[in-house]
Amino acid sequence: MGKTNYSVMFKKITGMTVWEYILNARIELASSYLMENGTEYNITELALSGVLAPDEQLPSVRALACDLAINPNTIQKAYSELDRNGIIYSVPGRGCFITKDAKKILSEQKKGKISSLTELLGELKLAGVTKEIILDTVDSVYSNKDEKEGKKQ
Repeated sequence: MGKTNYSVMFKKITGMTVWEYILNARIELASSYLMENGTEYNITELALSGVLAPDEQLPSVRALACDLAINPNTIQKAYSELDRNGIIYSVPGRGCFITKDAKKILSEQKKGKISSLTELLGELKLAGVTKEIILDTVDSVYSNKDEKEGKKQ
């Protein structure tokens, strides 16, 4: 049984490569700080969603910087942060790759935000936001997620 190539699947669904997606999603960002965090965010979201599979190679720092028309140091900082967080690993002379545990690490990081959500919900309650509005928002987020996942299958 062959390995599923999520990059090919992503291109079939969206009509663009993963890296074109990153470029299109961040083209309007002018600040290198925002670009660095935007690139890092996109890579983590693509790894979390399974579009970037474990051991899938990322573009070189130079290639991605060229595609995004930003300073290579900005991409290097994003890659270094991803490496430090265990999302990617580098192989000297070969490049950077998604780790086998990336999805698990990212899931745990996201679950760690529950306390922030609880705090926010308390603030919203004090501000008079009804439980119905909050539940409608939650339903909307989850139905959009379900729709996106249905398109992938």
